[in-house]
Amino acid sequence: MLAGRTPLWRLFAVVAAAGALVPATGPVRDYDVYWHVRLGNLILRTRRLPTRELWDFPAAGRPWVAHSWLSDVVLALAQRAGWGGVVVLRLALGAALLALLARHVVRGSDAVVGPVVFAVAALGLAPAILERPQLFALVLLAALLPLLDRARAGTAPHWLAAAALGWLWASLHGSWPLLPAAFVLTAVLTRSRGLVLAALAAVAGAALTPAGPALLTRPYVVSRAAGSLAEWQPPVLWRPALVPFVLLVTALVVAWARGGRPVPRGEMVWCAAVVAAALSAGRNVSFATVLLAPIVARRISALVPEGRRSTLPRWTLAVAGAVGVLVLGALYAANPRLPTDAPRDLVATLRAHPGDARVLNSYNVGGYLTGLGGDDVSAAVDGRIDAFPAGFLDRYRAAMDLRGDWAGLVDELDPTHALLEADVPLAHALENERGWRRLGADGTFVLLAAP
Repeated sequence: MLAGRTPLWRLFAVVAAAGALVPATGPVRDYDVYWHVRLGNLILRTRRLPTRELWDFPAAGRPWVAHSWLSDVVLALAQRAGWGGVVVLRLALGAALLALLARHVVRGSDAVVGPVVFAVAALGLAPAILERPQLFALVLLAALLPLLDRARAGTAPHWLAAAALGWLWASLHGSWPLLPAAFVLTAVLTRSRGLVLAALAAVAGAALTPAGPALLTRPYVVSRAAGSLAEWQPPVLWRPALVPFVLLVTALVVAWARGGRPVPRGEMVWCAAVVAAALSAGRNVSFATVLLAPIVARRISALVPEGRRSTLPRWTLAVAGAVGVLVLGALYAANPRLPTDAPRDLVATLRAHPGDARVLNSYNVGGYLTGLGGDDVSAAVDGRIDAFPAGFLDRYRAAMDLRGDWAGLVDELDPTHALLEADVPLAHALENERGWRRLGADGTFVLLAAP
């Protein structure tokens, strides 16, 4: 390679990264971010983590663990600059995720293959660049790719480093069991006692977070409570958003088949475990994409004959990156900070209503109600579903469609108001059969008051 020059296709990787970040320039997209910010502000104000449910009236007083407390605090600090601060944080984390992944995918792979594989992975990760704790965990995972490569080769991190990483990941997001699971799997494949110790240290680190040892069981509690939600269901592989992941898996299998040499058993087991985790729940696909992309790039690169590749001056990458930043900045400036389809006016009506409001709400708007409704507005359900009794979410979702004993559930909850999507069957039943009074509507949601 001539000094001062870089492979032409790396410019393609820069363009792909900028394209993947375009959706992140828009308004906040995840309704749960509002309660994350409220919880982060509570932690900053009280200097401690809550141990019981405080806001959703059906679960008030039940034990609850703030298992993404550090992400909540960072989101709350970003929001102090306005909701634009949250969007900027989302963009920064998304850029860090793609930069860390590109560095690991492109380095050591063919000059064409690496950027193309990265572009496919970036396209697959674009929907996951949301203002939610999962994005923090994805960035951390991308940063740990070199460490995991060494672990797959049998080299264990120091147990103190493993404990610190376990503490950090567990403080950021509930996906932290991926780290000790990776150490356990590589320990089995390499027969490394050091990796067993690293796995135990990572679990110990998770137990030492401010949330305490109760955090250790939280991934199981959350997954059991959220089993009926779409992101916890096995992914539908023919959906357009899953095409990049399917392409990566297919390319890996083809590269294995055409490699001419037996694939190391450890690599096959590792990749099979990663794919199995992705197929178990849609929310795992982004983590699997980060883990698979470097392996796919290296495997395909081994099939490509070496030869001269077109190059361009290194400064062109910097120019392309600067242009990408300017374009993303212009899109950020042109977009609103809050979604235009959020029921802001209806929530303002609730806040102006005298007395406490116990609101029967559509699941997707629960986080908005909890975060922005104020102290006198309490949602029936939001994203903190692990605070509710077993089976509550299934009963609640069934009631939205007038299935099961929906009337009994409404009477049991005894709400004062309902904020529901206008086309939800329960909204029609409350208004037309049970005499609830309409206080307002905005084309998407309807606000009702109990008789």
